[in-house]
Amino acid sequence: MTILIRPAQASDRAEITKLHIEVGASTYRGIMSDHYLDVVRPKEKAQLWINRLAEGAQTSNFTLLVADNGDELVGFIFFELELEQDHGTYLHHLYIAPSYQGRGLGLSLLIDGIAALPLDRQAVPIHLVALAANTRAIAFYEKLQGKIIEKTARPQDDGPDVALARYQWKSAAALAQAALARSKI
Repeated sequence: MTILIRPAQASDRAEITKLHIEVGASTYRGIMSDHYLDVVRPKEKAQLWINRLAEGAQTSNFTLLVADNGDELVGFIFFELELEQDHGTYLHHLYIAPSYQGRGLGLSLLIDGIAALPLDRQAVPIHLVALAANTRAIAFYEKLQGKIIEKTARPQDDGPDVALARYQWKSAAALAQAALARSKI
């Protein structure tokens, strides 16, 4: 089945929200509380995507691409252009449906997502924050030569603090080059 990576549209909001909630619930189960994953997070993510993709919403401050298999969305990548700029361009979300993980889709989304960034962002560092216990994501970012520049913890209302690691690449072009090299392995 062919997967098309394309810019997101407002009509993709429900599918992006569903994917964000479902992948997060399966990935973060055991790391974050069940109450947060099952009750709080779905409401937060639904509102987040309503705000981001509402008619008339400001879209020049982000880049959002989706992976579409023709029947449903199976992944997305989201870059924030104006958030946490002291570390560069913020790669806020890279979510892949579980049945598509480990098949190169994350690399393809990275390559296409970086290509879709404004030209003035190509030489700017890229950074992201990952849950330290998300071992699959951590391994993925380390294979892409990401460097940990910060370790912190985020408190949870109903559970222990969650350890976080901020990864950074010297530029968007460097990350794209690392992803392209991995995609050929």
